[in-house]
Amino acid sequence: MSGKIELKVRLGKSLDPRYDKYPEGFIEVTDENGKDKVKLSPSYPNLMNLLIAFRRHELKVDLTRERKNYTSKLIEHIEKTLEILKNIELSEFDKDNIEEIYKKPKMK
Repeated sequence: MSGKIELKVRLGKSLDPRYDKYPEGFIEVTDENGKDKVKLSPSYPNLMNLLIAFRRHELKVDLTRERKNYTSKLIEHIEKTLEILKNIELSEFDKDNIEEIYKKPKMK
């Protein structure tokens, strides 16, 4: 895997107009050529399914390349990331000192 993956924020793209002014996180994937980009806005279950599919893919590569359980490193990264996620608290953020896009939207 090459290229770059970033989380970006935009005003919502919801089909429901009540939510089209709320901040939405989305994933921008830049190809390894550094030019071609794709924007993705998966649901949480889709995102988790992607991690599962990625693990299955890497295990098959372990098998066909005859490498020793390289995917154990993937699991270690996920476990470390999960610990970081568990420790992020709302109290870390200051309502008055966050990016403008997160401030209360005006409803239609």
